[in-house]
Amino acid sequence: VSFIKSISLINPERNAKLNKTEIMFHMFPNKKDMEKTKIEINTIMASLQRIHNIRINYLILDDEMFLDLLKSNESNTVKEMLHCKIATLHPQSFWMSIRGEILGGTMIIAEEHEIHPAKIAEEDLVFNLARFGYIEFGPKIKIGKPICIEYIISAIMFHNDARRMDAIPIILAKNKKTS
Repeated sequence: VSFIKSISLINPERNAKLNKTEIMFHMFPNKKDMEKTKIEINTIMASLQRIHNIRINYLILDDEMFLDLLKSNESNTVKEMLHCKIATLHPQSFWMSIRGEILGGTMIIAEEHEIHPAKIAEEDLVFNLARFGYIEFGPKIKIGKPICIEYIISAIMFHNDARRMDAIPIILAKNKKTS
């Protein structure tokens, strides 16, 4: 696939013990053929899973999305993977993208530990729900750690609280990305 800027393996030692792999595909900015490329990657990953009997989790990010996640003040998967990844295909492209942002004055902070959505503190959950547009009656909102919307939704689903489950469509509707 010719639009791949770099491929990184995330936490390869831990994942090998679990018979799985986590891969991030960093794509060149090419909106025209992005969907076709995603379909090709999806087909290849499905085939590899069947052939090797291994679970493959993968994330496909175009250059803009990758850099936006790196620059974000929220905890997210891209910032978490920086300290425990191996860039296997075109590592120079991977690091040059990051270098370009740093030279442009952007502060990039890698997360040292992964966030487990089931272990997000109640205070952080309430803070982030309010930040995404869902304010609950009762809990007092205190400044907490900014966490990406995907982790907040996962945390809500782990806790299986019916009232908070109703928050999911609300925060998704209020935080739609416009393309």
